[in-house]
Amino acid sequence: MHSLPTGLRSPLPIAPFQLGWNDVSWHKQGGNQVQTPKLAALANEGVLLSNYYVYRFCSPSRSTFMTGRYPSHVGQQTSQNLNPTPGIACGINLKYDFMSAVLRKAGYRTHALGKWHLGYFKPSYTPTGRGFDTYTGYYSGAEEHFTHYKAGEGKNYFDLANNSGADLRPLKAWCGHKKTETEKYYSVYLYGNETTRLIRRHAHEYKAQPIYFYLAWNVVHAPDEAPAAYVAQNAHIANANRRNFAGMLSALDDSALAVVDELKAQQMWDDTIFVFSTDNGGNLGGGGNNLPLRGGKYTFWEGGTRGVGFITSPLLPKGMAGRSYGGLIHAVDWYTTFAALGGAAVSATGPLPADGINVWPALVANKTDAQRSVLIQCMSANMHGQKLNKTLGAVRQGKWKYIDGYPGWKDSWDGHFPLPGPDNVVDDEEQRHEGQMIPQSFRDALAAGEGGDSSTAGGRRALQAGPKPPYKSNCSDISGEGGSHCCTTTPCLFDLSVDAGESHDVAAANPAVVAEMAAFLAKFQKTEVSLPNSGLCPTNYSTGSDPRCAEAAAKIDPPFWVPWCADTGP
Repeated sequence: MHSLPTGLRSPLPIAPFQLGWNDVSWHKQGGNQVQTPKLAALANEGVLLSNYYVYRFCSPSRSTFMTGRYPSHVGQQTSQNLNPTPGIACGINLKYDFMSAVLRKAGYRTHALGKWHLGYFKPSYTPTGRGFDTYTGYYSGAEEHFTHYKAGEGKNYFDLANNSGADLRPLKAWCGHKKTETEKYYSVYLYGNETTRLIRRHAHEYKAQPIYFYLAWNVVHAPDEAPAAYVAQNAHIANANRRNFAGMLSALDDSALAVVDELKAQQMWDDTIFVFSTDNGGNLGGGGNNLPLRGGKYTFWEGGTRGVGFITSPLLPKGMAGRSYGGLIHAVDWYTTFAALGGAAVSATGPLPADGINVWPALVANKTDAQRSVLIQCMSANMHGQKLNKTLGAVRQGKWKYIDGYPGWKDSWDGHFPLPGPDNVVDDEEQRHEGQMIPQSFRDALAAGEGGDSSTAGGRRALQAGPKPPYKSNCSDISGEGGSHCCTTTPCLFDLSVDAGESHDVAAANPAVVAEMAAFLAKFQKTEVSLPNSGLCPTNYSTGSDPRCAEAAAKIDPPFWVPWCADTGP
């Protein structure tokens, strides 16, 4: 029997995508429009993470989970997102040991299910090449939830792998099914059923070993699709996109509990730690809602980087159920934390040392460190390694949030833009009110489902009753035309204890804090690794499209996105 310092047997992170702060019922914003009762029950049995940070979009957050390094230390701080894939010959430097490899060396069985998005152009970059015993999921950044096809390179091919060790193949049972049968092949059903099957198999065949699951199911990522029964559960939501989005969450709600129930049935729950974590904030263009936080996915406003998360486990001390932990935690910490709990070391696991800390002792003791700082953004060069005119940086320390440089993305929404047309998702557009008091009429409209559709009278009344945007400019231009309130002329400082919406820049009144946080950011600028120096895109195609990808996929019947370069080749 493997000796574990805390009795930990099954670290089980589940990482849904782009889940907004106002997309879960336990945050109680907007009249609980989206209902997640089973996940809420799990959250209330454990500890809510009220100051938990992730990166502002997908692949960099996943590299952080897997390597324990900030994106700026692996070359993923730029707009290079290992996407659009297929066709991009990039992946996290093989010199870094992923969490799966670290735990497998410590005796764990390791399984990944769902989204990968960390490179697959060679077999060594795929999940089973990075330390997972099995993998069921898709390699790219997004795919269709029912058919499991992914468009790329001018093609639309199957992207659902079923890997075991060096055996890389499509999941044939789901490949080429009839369109009329698609509902039973829904992604949440697929991943939920496969997870419970692996749990049962482990209990019967590998009971003496601990187990590690990485559940990266592809909800609530666009496209917003859910089985009809789950959409019907959310009929109170008037807007179709938001209703489908809520249907995806309802499906996740059921399937996540099914996994926990199976762990209990197999007597594996008592030494399991269940971590629930989004990979970035809600996507304002994909049905998500981050109220009362400002901004969303792709920005390093709070709406893009403060993550929905909780931990629940029988290993937590009694009396912690339902508590909110206010200490700073970053996704970079899970690597070091899981390794420590599993009796593994994170030294010598990559060119740069791990950035995270073991948060378990502080969390179970409910102790916070007011001096702890976490890096939210550090980017001084573009994806080709050329220096920017302005470093884009953000830091959180205690109650303070420091931003230097425009915190959005050139083509992203930061929450200040014109009113939507009648067909847009007003739940998303309402984000222009971040940081303001939300009128009761608006909350009532959200609760009735009307706030999600500006074509309804209630939705229009909600908009009319809402406060005006706090700034004259919309911060829409990365060049800095938005002025000081966009943090481009001078750095901004926000006191998040009283201003979660980042509406009131208090930098001028707190020069010592600004100087301290600028010095912290400067340390990361010195150790920043540019994309050309990171080994992220090692072929001659760099971040460009590699035509060999589609050629390799087309040779399979039916066509299937696969690694297209041999490990021994360039």
